Amino acid sequence: MWFKRQKGRRNFFRKVQTEPYQARRFKNPYFQQVSKKSKWPFAIAGIVLGLTIALFSFFFTAPIFTITSVRVEGAETINPKEIRTIVEDHLNSSAFLIFKKNNRFLSDKDEIKEKLEKDYSFSSLEIKREGHTLAVILKEKVSSFLWQSGGVSYLLDNTGAVIRTTLPEETTSIMNPPLLYGATKDGSLMPELIKILVFKDLADKPVEIGQVALTENEVKNIRSFFDAMLASGISIEAFELNRDVGTWFKAVTRNGYDILLDPDGDILKQADSVLIILREQIKDPSVLEYIDVRFGDHVYYK
Repeated sequence: MWFKRQKGRRNFFRKVQTEPYQARRFKNPYFQQVSKKSKWPFAIAGIVLGLTIALFSFFFTAPIFTITSVRVEGAETINPKEIRTIVEDHLNSSAFLIFKKNNRFLSDKDEIKEKLEKDYSFSSLEIKREGHTLAVILKEKVSSFLWQSGGVSYLLDNTGAVIRTTLPEETTSIMNPPLLYGATKDGSLMPELIKILVFKDLADKPVEIGQVALTENEVKNIRSFFDAMLASGISIEAFELNRDVGTWFKAVTRNGYDILLDPDGDILKQADSVLIILREQIKDPSVLEYIDVRFGDHVYYK
């Protein structure tokens, strides 16, 4: 019997598995090679960060940009040292935790103005940089009134607004100004000084810088009354008032008596009433306690 050689059966599974193996296409998922990423972005970012820090450090710490002195110009009654102290405190304060504001890029002129105007009231105020110097150029408001309340003295401007507080020695000088006599070097007479009027608030209410303590009408009338009395030989030491009691004022004279007046009334008529009473009714002013001219044609005295 003849046997035919049996043909081998094709094993397709083996073929499928063998071909990829021979082609080296198998990869172990646990030992795959990690592709290397470029380090240039990190290097560039590091360089940029380093340059930024260096530039910040240069502009904020270099001596060429440092403010080393403060100059105050225009101060007359204000002590320039007080202004410099406020400005220097600002310059020595910190900025961004690690820098100081004594750098021209970090100093804030608006912030300095705000701090100065918290303690003083100016007619004009300018702050500018001049090299390594910070210049404070100011013009003071004209003051001819002293307001005393709660043991503190303040200067008022011609509109009745509070300008600033005064030091004890300055207050003493205002209350007791030195007398000036004689002629100047060029032969002219010494100019007549404007008398600063003193107001005492008996209610002891606190006031703030910029607050209106007297109305413009009160300022105008009280000045007129003072001048009228002074021209007639009556020197007023101070005006006392108490807003809790009324709007009337009491003028304390150096002649030994008081004058009660209404600052919102006809002030010149009240001044005339005082002079008429003294001329026609009072024979001995030394025993006079007060004259009350608050009620128009009705004048009272004791």
